Amino acid sequence: MGQTSEAVDRSSLRVCADPGNLPFSNRAGEGFENKIAELLAAELGVPVRYTWYPQATGFVRQTLMARKCDLVIGISLGFELLHNTNPYYRSSYALVYRAES
Repeated sequence: MGQTSEAVDRSSLRVCADPGNLPFSNRAGEGFENKIAELLAAELGVPVRYTWYPQATGFVRQTLMARKCDLVIGISLGFELLHNTNPYYRSSYALVYRAES
């Protein structure tokens, strides 16, 4: 059986991201995921075009699955609806508090 392909707009790298999620991403392009998107786009020779959506319940469904973007830079590994690359960083979160508390 042959494969079918969709018409893909190759004039830009379409990235879905949270508009206010520093240090990951923001509208001003100050997050490290914004920087990764810029590097990928530069390699492809195209500009980045963002679709902004808060990264909460429904993020993937409303963005990537709705075909509003080509990729999401940061997502947890093993998300069943998606194809993942190998992880490019690992992080563990910790609780911080004032020393006198």
